[in-house]
Amino acid sequence: MNWFLLALKNTFNFKGRSRRREFGWYYLIVFTIGFSMSLIQEFAMMLNLTGFGNFLGSTYDLISYVLTITAVSLVTRRLHDLGRSGWWQLIIYLPLIYIYWQTYQLTSSLHPNAITQAIYMDVSLPFISIGFSLTILVMYSILLFKDGQKHANKYGESPKYPSDAHSEYSTNLTA
Repeated sequence: MNWFLLALKNTFNFKGRSRRREFGWYYLIVFTIGFSMSLIQEFAMMLNLTGFGNFLGSTYDLISYVLTITAVSLVTRRLHDLGRSGWWQLIIYLPLIYIYWQTYQLTSSLHPNAITQAIYMDVSLPFISIGFSLTILVMYSILLFKDGQKHANKYGESPKYPSDAHSEYSTNLTA
């Protein structure tokens, strides 16, 4: 839980580095919160507690906005720990924006009952979605399982390993 709180505390911090542990715990807790709220919302809808279900959905939407900003910041710092620019996460977000845009274009002028049919009629969208989902899975797996650089890099000191006095970056950081 402390790692999750650390990620939340650094929501607007796009500098420095984050450990795998912070990344992993953050996403585990976010998944647990999302799954739990979805489950409770489904039960509320099944019990005809529509107002409560809608309230939960709206609440989760608001929480999701904050968690998304935190995720972008955390992924940036995690990429920094691997010695990469935070801009690499555009590999994830640009395709998602494309998928949302395509879905919006397909469904904006349709009657709600025809939305599912329209999505299935555009054969390429599911394949594109699967491809992007696999890309996201691979990238997040790398972020979760690949150890960060053991020495200081241009993004800061290693959060896991002690300072490396012989690194060109550690001398620049102290100056």
